[in-house]
Amino acid sequence: MRVICLGFDGASPELVEKWKRDLPNFSRVMAEGAWGRLKSVVPPVSPQAWSSFATGRNPGKHGIFGFKRKKPRSYALEFVTGAAMKAKPIWCYLSEHGKRVVVVNIPVTYPPVAVNGVLLSGMDAPGKDCEYTYPRELRQEIERLFPDYVISLHFGGYLTSEKRIEEAIGELLHEADVRTRVFLHLLARGGDFAAVKYNLTDLAHHYFWRFMDEHHPGYDPDLGSKFSDAIFRVYRKADGCIGIVRERFPDATIILLSDHGGGSARNKTVYLNEWLRAQGLLVPKKTGGGVRGRVTETLESAMLCLMRHLSGRAKDSLRRLLPGLRSRVVSWLKFANIEWSRTKAFAGESYGAIRINRAGEYPEGIVEPGEYEALRSSIIRGLEALTDPDTGERCFEKVFRREDIYAGAFVADAPDLIAITTDLAYFMSAKLRKGTNLRVVEPKAHWRGVSGVHRLHGIVGAVGPGVKGGVELANAEIIDLAPTILHLMGLPIPRDYDGKVLVDMLEDSGRAPVYAEDSEWHGGAGGTYTKEDEAKVAETLRGLGYIE
Repeated sequence: MRVICLGFDGASPELVEKWKRDLPNFSRVMAEGAWGRLKSVVPPVSPQAWSSFATGRNPGKHGIFGFKRKKPRSYALEFVTGAAMKAKPIWCYLSEHGKRVVVVNIPVTYPPVAVNGVLLSGMDAPGKDCEYTYPRELRQEIERLFPDYVISLHFGGYLTSEKRIEEAIGELLHEADVRTRVFLHLLARGGDFAAVKYNLTDLAHHYFWRFMDEHHPGYDPDLGSKFSDAIFRVYRKADGCIGIVRERFPDATIILLSDHGGGSARNKTVYLNEWLRAQGLLVPKKTGGGVRGRVTETLESAMLCLMRHLSGRAKDSLRRLLPGLRSRVVSWLKFANIEWSRTKAFAGESYGAIRINRAGEYPEGIVEPGEYEALRSSIIRGLEALTDPDTGERCFEKVFRREDIYAGAFVADAPDLIAITTDLAYFMSAKLRKGTNLRVVEPKAHWRGVSGVHRLHGIVGAVGPGVKGGVELANAEIIDLAPTILHLMGLPIPRDYDGKVLVDMLEDSGRAPVYAEDSEWHGGAGGTYTKEDEAKVAETLRGLGYIE
């Protein structure tokens, strides 16, 4: 049995349902196969979500908690690569069992690992001028046959005119066309399992949501009249990609999925470190208006101006001239003004992440073991009581202790607390600002023009051999897909998988899953970025609005 997974990053079940009459291929999957909502991980961010899809395990077992991770016994952060993966991806498991695989653009796959087949790394690859393919010689073939193949587009801060917006929509549609051609080209050599991730749906949400949503606080009637169909056009393209693949491989079992959903942002920002400062838990250094303060202001203003007005090509040229400069400047701006010896908690690593400055864990840690739990409880109570001063709405739906949502050998690597805003609709910033009487919650648009945000539930659909027709999937989670795929392909499921087999969607639903011990996973080779690589990855993530 051939299984093909088509991943549409961030695809929204609400939008697919809304437009299903105009999305014939999505609709056929709903009618002919199984369909439902797919629960992501918490928080629903691409690195940990796609890693859970790939491994059938929660982040506490695969060790990926965001785009960045804390360096041991340090306040410094580094970007995550595929080498940080602590659990075996399904394509490596299948390779060990003699199955040929094709993997294209899945996150947290750089540097590429050896597989029985081919692999093109995803958004953690610094760009096309690195070794992003397995086997290595495949890179030359891709660039010769598909010179316009793109690993990850981003437009943040650059969509300042109608012409640029229209160009961006065109680039998204073209990127999907090229990715489909690359995927089919690689599958033509054979493959028992294949997976590809398309970026266009998630990018369209981030950049264009405000054009179609008249209730969005950033809605502009003039732009809305011209670009209200931008996201719809993208979903039509995604639907077309499904049709092309199904037509080429009519006997394959097709699985559709998204790592999370999408929705409207509030255009409100919660300043986490400002809240911690107000509670007396974070103490900034006294920089005053001296040289240090003026240098900080100058750097911030210069960087904001450059990132707003430079095209992607110009930013690439600047990175080559000054490799790593932006990342070093941003790190300096973020943490330079914190008085660590007087700080008990701080934010800044990833979405909603709060770290406790524990003694023995950090160079200047001051929180002793006996204080740790009481401090976490106090922060949870305070944040869950925080309200939007304009509406009275609670800003945070839930603040989790890491052990509440993760389990496994690597839970201790996760942030101490993970704060999830109401509907995931508030932006969060770790910036410490200047001035007095600053509000912790402010009506403020995203710093990179993002107007659409993630939601917890994405889509899941399946059609083809082994799948029942007309099934509504309930309670499906992203960790369930790996065990379900292995079961479909007649292979044993590793015992330490957290996911379950989605038996309700299977024709042979009475066949019991078979579990077995798996061999150890030692991860990929390498995995550290050069300064220039780090700068490229950082710019991509900032363009997408994922990091400041």
